[in-house]
Amino acid sequence: MSSTWAIIGLIIGIVFFVIKLASKKQEVAVKIVLFGFIFLMLTIGYVYVTYDADISTYDGTVAAVKVYGIWLKNAFSNAGSVTGYAFNQNWDIDPTLGNITLGK
Repeated sequence: MSSTWAIIGLIIGIVFFVIKLASKKQEVAVKIVLFGFIFLMLTIGYVYVTYDADISTYDGTVAAVKVYGIWLKNAFSNAGSVTGYAFNQNWDIDPTLGNITLGK
């Protein structure tokens, strides 16, 4: 398990090195690609390690891709639920409470 994370870290390190060599004109696009790559590496690595995916066979690879897709869908669904829950809270100020954050 730790060797998998070491390989993922090495790949991310190599990508950082290559990006440092990239032109300044492409800085924004390179950063977007970098963040996308890091997101994919970390999430795929997490799913691979957590669910002990077998990618040595075709059927195992297909199953791993399905598990990753379901995991990713659930992650975005949960993020949307949390955002919706926070948005629907009553954020009005109650003047009768006073300033309770300072204890006065």
